[in-house]
Amino acid sequence: MLNKMQEDALKVILQRYDGNTDLLAKGGYDAFPTYMMLALSEVFAQLKAFGVIASTSNDLSVWRVYLTPNGVSYFEDQQRQIENKVISFKKLPTNSKKLLDEILEAENPTQLLCKRFESVSDKEDEELRSILRELMKDGYIHISGWADDVPIYVEINNSARVYNENLADYEKQLKFNKRVIYNIGTINNQSGVLAIGDISNSTFSIDNSVQRIESEIEKNGGEDKEALSSLLLEVKELIDNINVTRQITKNSSFFKRLSSHLEKHGWFYGEIVGLIGVTILQLL
Repeated sequence: MLNKMQEDALKVILQRYDGNTDLLAKGGYDAFPTYMMLALSEVFAQLKAFGVIASTSNDLSVWRVYLTPNGVSYFEDQQRQIENKVISFKKLPTNSKKLLDEILEAENPTQLLCKRFESVSDKEDEELRSILRELMKDGYIHISGWADDVPIYVEINNSARVYNENLADYEKQLKFNKRVIYNIGTINNQSGVLAIGDISNSTFSIDNSVQRIESEIEKNGGEDKEALSSLLLEVKELIDNINVTRQITKNSSFFKRLSSHLEKHGWFYGEIVGLIGVTILQLL
């Protein structure tokens, strides 16, 4: 990973790269931020050491940089790595996260759990053991044996210590993935043309959109309120399934039922197409 100044320099170089097969980028020195001007030679040397540029050829007015294939794809590769990290990250349920935080903060995690077991009901005991099984299965903690049905020794693994850091990266990437630019286009129906415009550089919140659609169903659904609400519930389940499996399952019966409302409730059709479209684009 490059540092901030190195990445800023590489961005300038890539902006001046026109896709030529020689991987040559060139431009004036004023293209670079003022703060790095006096260190530009050193920055070029660092980029070469990292393998993102192959060589430089500079004079008083123009700089020339030959990129490497790794340099051309650096930011795409970086984004792909982040996305793969997000896909592989498993977010803990609230109760499991709370217990993990308590274990991390405790001076003696074993003593903490032993005291917890002393003061719980049968139902709470069952839940506590279930959470511990989950934390052990996911590799966050290791319990070395039990005595009198309580842990003998609790070992905290490094994955637990970096959980909050990974969670922050996960949520940051989810937020980034919701920033989309797309055009659904136009949908023709018997009563005219339903146009769905561009959405550029906006944060598209599925939850907020669902709430808005629910409100519109209540206002404009008429006698079809129940059917539209049922379809919206199916859409939410479809989106959840796509996000979890990263796959799109064909469901012709659903789209047939959705299309049956196109003429009378074109607004609803458009909203649903938009929700599904955004979800699919996040997979690309």
